[in-house]
Amino acid sequence: MAYAAGPEYIQHCRLPRRPRHARGDDPVTMTEFSKWMLAATADDPVRAVAARTLAIRLAAVQHFLPLAAEHPDEDVEYVHQLRVATRRCVAALHLYRKILPKAPRKALCAELKRIRQAAGRARDYDVLILHYTADAADANTQRLLEEIRKKRQEVQEPLRAIYRLLVANQQLQQLPQALCAPEPEPEAAAGAQPFGPWARRQLSKSVKAFFAAEPTRLKDLDALHQFRIRGKKLRYAMELLVAAFPSSFQTRLYPLIERVQDRLGEINDHAVACKRFRSWITETENPALRKYLQQLVRRERKRLRRSVLRFAYWWNPGRSKQVQRRFRRYT
Repeated sequence: MAYAAGPEYIQHCRLPRRPRHARGDDPVTMTEFSKWMLAATADDPVRAVAARTLAIRLAAVQHFLPLAAEHPDEDVEYVHQLRVATRRCVAALHLYRKILPKAPRKALCAELKRIRQAAGRARDYDVLILHYTADAADANTQRLLEEIRKKRQEVQEPLRAIYRLLVANQQLQQLPQALCAPEPEPEAAAGAQPFGPWARRQLSKSVKAFFAAEPTRLKDLDALHQFRIRGKKLRYAMELLVAAFPSSFQTRLYPLIERVQDRLGEINDHAVACKRFRSWITETENPALRKYLQQLVRRERKRLRRSVLRFAYWWNPGRSKQVQRRFRRYT
């Protein structure tokens, strides 16, 4: 793909061998990897915006991967930021899929998926540890925390192994380089079109997919989960396309989708907790811990029901139509 910013893109995609702070340099702050892709104009060629976007998104993955793999105890946010960075990078690869070479794009997506899944498992346990540490004075909670910390240590090794293998094979350097191969037709024509009109078409597709997944029954957990996934994809698309729209797109419309995601995320957290605790009940041989886990399942079920009812009351037909009307201004 003949990016105008090709050399800069390649430079950004080099995988650091060690975290910057480990070399004595000032650490890169998390704010440097903004979720907003603002370095574009409506008249820029799509390929140029894609180059800048992928450089930034991949740089974030490459920064947080060694930190999350080798230094997770220094900051619990390293793993969280790595998972978010991989999701945003995959979202960018998906958005620009029609102007990227298919084979290296799919290979890079597969590697990022492996990293995200490993980071996701670690992050889930980090959240549980943070949640239950507040009640650590309770004997049952202490036993539960011991089990969670053991499981957390177990899931760290796969993340570390993925990182070391990628470093050894230089895959996160070679795969992005392959994306810079010359573009065949019709990809070349697609990449030359102006970013502004193209962004509106992409947003329209994401909005349609989001509202197509809107549950007809707001107490259907599976449907709510799919709605949450579509909302997450829409949010990532908005972050990537923001430069093509007026400031109200970022300051007024985006927060609405964030609120939807926050409420659906709360439902998902309780549903996942119920499933996880039920699984642990069958695994543990400690009667006291088993009884405590059963209590937690009952508590999470109540919280799940309450969060579903709150969402059903909040996301009513009137609010849904209001959000759809606001999106029409931009599509």
